[in-house]
Amino acid sequence: MEESPAISPDGKSAAFVGDSTGSRQIWIRLLAGGVPFQLTRDAVDHFSPRWSPDSASLFYYTPLAEGSHQATVWEISALGGNPRRLTASLSDVDPSHDGKSLAFFRLGGGQIELVRTDRDASHPQVLAQFPSKTACRQPRWSPDDSSIAFILANDR
Repeated sequence: MEESPAISPDGKSAAFVGDSTGSRQIWIRLLAGGVPFQLTRDAVDHFSPRWSPDSASLFYYTPLAEGSHQATVWEISALGGNPRRLTASLSDVDPSHDGKSLAFFRLGGGQIELVRTDRDASHPQVLAQFPSKTACRQPRWSPDDSSIAFILANDR
């Protein structure tokens, strides 16, 4: 199974989630052809790869660990290596087009918060709050990075 494709901004590669190893891992394939490269290699599932604007790295998240209320957002070089933990989140993250900011959802004060941070997840700024029974996911920056769209569903 292959899912969640993301084309790199330079148009040379596609990242996707594949489960050929027994867990969902992040893979990269050159659009010119060739064998896919497995980027992540651990026993936990990974979801929603998103390219950095310079095509040099990918952001993704791992789901909730047992006993945890939030997932974890990671960044990894497109060439492989050790991923870097960025922050706790409820779902995927989206880098801004200028590469300076990230948008994601997290739990805070019993509510779901839409957060903007610097690229390294420092200097969080809460942009909006929603009741904890609200499902929020897939934040996406507008082309000029002035707004963030997302999916919002109320649990009734």
